[in-house]
Amino acid sequence: NTLFVEVSEPDEEGNMSYGPIGVAWDGRAAQCATKKIVQINKYQGHVRGVDSTINVKDVDAICRFDHPLPELKQPPVSETDKKIASYIVPNITDGSILQVGLGGIANAVAYSLEDRKHLGVHTEMLTDSMAYLYKKGVIDGDNVIAGFGLGSNEVYDWCKSGVPELRDIGYVNNPFVAGSKDKFISINSCLMVDLTGQVCSESIGHMQFSCTGGQMDYVLAASISKGGQSYLCLKSTLTKKDGTKQSNIVLNLPEGEVVTTPRSCVMYIVTEYGIADLYNKPVKERAKALIAIAHPDFREELKQQAEIINRVAAMVFEEKGVKVDYKVGTMIEIPRAAITADQIAEVAEFFSFGTNDLTQMTFGYSRDDAGKFLPEYIRKGILKTDPFAVLDQEGVGRLVEMGVKLGRKTNADLKVGICGEHGGEPSSVIFCDSVGMNYVSCSPFRVPIARIAAAQAAIEE
Repeated sequence: NTLFVEVSEPDEEGNMSYGPIGVAWDGRAAQCATKKIVQINKYQGHVRGVDSTINVKDVDAICRFDHPLPELKQPPVSETDKKIASYIVPNITDGSILQVGLGGIANAVAYSLEDRKHLGVHTEMLTDSMAYLYKKGVIDGDNVIAGFGLGSNEVYDWCKSGVPELRDIGYVNNPFVAGSKDKFISINSCLMVDLTGQVCSESIGHMQFSCTGGQMDYVLAASISKGGQSYLCLKSTLTKKDGTKQSNIVLNLPEGEVVTTPRSCVMYIVTEYGIADLYNKPVKERAKALIAIAHPDFREELKQQAEIINRVAAMVFEEKGVKVDYKVGTMIEIPRAAITADQIAEVAEFFSFGTNDLTQMTFGYSRDDAGKFLPEYIRKGILKTDPFAVLDQEGVGRLVEMGVKLGRKTNADLKVGICGEHGGEPSSVIFCDSVGMNYVSCSPFRVPIARIAAAQAAIEE
């Protein structure tokens, strides 16, 4: 029961801080220890937090060794990381509370949020990207809670500035504490996902690759939070030492692979090919959604594997004496999907046109960057309207119309709709009606506008 930790130099009252890294555990450990030994390091510095200090009168021995805090270098952000981030960033709105982990994907997301306002932080670990956003004025200083800081000296200096509040990890990682905050958004990386939605984030076979961490805690927190979102991100494939590729989306997790987050808790899985919404979905729909974001080289194999799952689902229905009616469909978000919609409709029972991403792909614009030049394009008459606000009927609209016609040519009963902010813009809603869509989907505050526009379209008919 001996505590041996590193602390800052004592203040005038004899309080020594556990520093940027130690508050998460040391205060709790000190409550249990019968002997307490501390090593003073002038580089630790005082931080703001709860149970963040220990007094000189409460320790049994003190020694000293001054050394800079170890820095953790961040991996470079790859193009794949940026692509994965591009699916998440549009869903992070002003006033959201962030929990972001380490790695290229997490950094790609965080560094893409410079235009947001009043973001907060509730996270196990503060990283360089969080310090960067605070300096840019994106993160509000009075809304930052974490267990510890880990990264470069910029992170440590930020912790020592007194802006972040550091607390015991048992408090910070409590799902009900984090989940009590509205719009809590959790973004973490994982290693592999099976077709039921089970997620492995910590082992490769029987070999432990990383620690469990707080991923499960924050996935639960997002499900509790009003407007919460949880994203588990991974690259679609892994290149092995022999140069061959394997899919990171698999039928079953390999033997020994640890389930870090169970399927019943998972919300969104993200690869460079899109987002799979698994939350509260049956196994058949989960498999379809995950196959859609797998690497194209592995989709046919996964499709065949999904058929096995569907047979098992049928057996369960028979065993339980319950059958649930459902449709299996897909988002249409890239031009090629619209052009080959007749093939997709052979297996899909509905289309949902994701016109936000379809607009990005058709124009070649990044929605995150477009705000910098679109106003000038509109002012000079290059564009009549913002294509992300009003559907571009001449270009994107033609792809949508083509997709509807081709899909219904294969499947006359195909249900077709639109998902995105265009679904709440009057002229776009009228266009959707004109090409034969069954529904529009949009943000709640746009629903009244969409209803009126839909009614006007029906009257005009």
